[in-house]
Amino acid sequence: MDSLSLCAVASELRAAALGRRLGAVVLPRREQLAVGLGPSASLFVSITGADARVHLAGELPPAPVPEPSLQTHFDSLLRGALVTAVDVPNFDRVLTLDVLGLDRVGRERPLRLIVEVMGKHSACVVVDDQGLIVVTLKPVTSAVNRHRELLPKIPYVPPPGGDRRDPLGLTAEDWRALWPELTAAGEWRDGWRARLFGLSEPLWRYLVETAGLPRQDTCDRLWHAWQTVQRAVRDDAWQSCLVRDAQGVPALAWPLPLPGGEPLAALSVGLAQVAAHTGERARLAQRRGELRALLGRALGRVESQLKGLERTRQRAAHAAAWQHQADLLLSHLHAVEPRADSVQVTDWVNGEPVELTLALDPALSGPRNAEALYERARKARRAAEGAPSREPELGAEHERLTALAARLAAADSLDELDMVAARLDTSGAPAAPRAARPRTERERWLARLERHVSADGYTILVGRNATESEGLLSRIAAPSDLWLHVRGAGSGHVIIRTEGRPEAVPAATLEEAARWAARHSRARHSDLVPVVYTQRRYVTKVTGGAAGKVVYRHEKLILVDPT
Repeated sequence: MDSLSLCAVASELRAAALGRRLGAVVLPRREQLAVGLGPSASLFVSITGADARVHLAGELPPAPVPEPSLQTHFDSLLRGALVTAVDVPNFDRVLTLDVLGLDRVGRERPLRLIVEVMGKHSACVVVDDQGLIVVTLKPVTSAVNRHRELLPKIPYVPPPGGDRRDPLGLTAEDWRALWPELTAAGEWRDGWRARLFGLSEPLWRYLVETAGLPRQDTCDRLWHAWQTVQRAVRDDAWQSCLVRDAQGVPALAWPLPLPGGEPLAALSVGLAQVAAHTGERARLAQRRGELRALLGRALGRVESQLKGLERTRQRAAHAAAWQHQADLLLSHLHAVEPRADSVQVTDWVNGEPVELTLALDPALSGPRNAEALYERARKARRAAEGAPSREPELGAEHERLTALAARLAAADSLDELDMVAARLDTSGAPAAPRAARPRTERERWLARLERHVSADGYTILVGRNATESEGLLSRIAAPSDLWLHVRGAGSGHVIIRTEGRPEAVPAATLEEAARWAARHSRARHSDLVPVVYTQRRYVTKVTGGAAGKVVYRHEKLILVDPT
């Protein structure tokens, strides 16, 4: 969401709320807030990185059960507050709502609701008349943002803007004086972003199309194009429209006319439609990722079994050769030296002598080496006896799963994905062979650890106590695996297996692993838990310390809800 759209929403909000009192406040989901504006209207705020937006909506969504304390705090501050002003300062992506709330004894108390719509850096806070943060929808510490903190009881610091100016207040003389600086960066839009607030890609495309660029008189043409934007903001002369993509799905809601755009009564209506389809696409992608991981594992099992059958056939083809080598060895025992690793023998093939070198196990005697060859031949023949009966079944299952994978890739709705899931769950695939008993210490550690697979297909290993965490760190984790731990509270160690590519781990997998760390910590009942993560190579056990006691560096922080 960009500054121009925010100005249009601010205009709609003034018409709906200015001079009126706010209703109840609901937090429908994490990092979302809705404020009642009447019996069938509300202000909806989302500060999630992938879905940052603010606009008018219909009725309030249902409140979560049980009601979280954060929702109670926002509701106690904003419910019944009188709206006195709505603004978008400096044409930045910040919406401010000034209200007169009531304190606990009924006295009026000036407050300001500030919504910053800036992607992953979005924020929503309530500030008092002293400029102190009263409550924040998403706490931000210095470990997350080196420019500022957003925490209760500290001064609110606006987003960094440098020496950029508000472009809505520019005159023609200002524009021409600023033009050399705007064009100094090589591209005009880069110069705008360095000197002025509010330029987005949709706004840039709109200005370029309105100005009919490229032309010789670019300065004047762009100024006239920008004046149309200034007039729309100044006069509330919005002509909102909705643009659909090639499949007819709402792709962009814009406050000014665009070619092929459908007229909208209000920009908020279009923003809600775009968000609904964006959310549906996100759910579709998440479900597809989950099923792709399940299918990948099923295909991997079948392919592994087919490869095993192929190896069995190859060993069976060598059975006769191993038995013949054993016969030769028994007939040349006189030539076997103690602890020899080979022996020269003569093989009479078709009546002609052929000199061969047979490899030996130096730890075994000649007769024991011959017996080992006989046993190898017997095992290969026995294994090959059952192989042909399983191959048609495995081949058919491989074809079925491959076809299901193609169907999954082509599915474009949740209903189709559910059909794929049903086919996958009732697959009737050959039962996986029973897991072999762990033979090495590493296998024994893996067997006792809690294991999860993320929606993106990454393996997450959890140490539930100090002993398991110690083994996970020292015996299982690779240097490039990601290590997670709750900051400032005892917790189990969590590892994401990265296969040597820690930078490729998706944010969703990282958040899922962080939740497992939070759930296995003393802070598991908190609303938000800080979890640090870094590569295993940067984690060092404390010499002489207790099990699981480590120091780490190059860490980053993520805040998660354990539920």
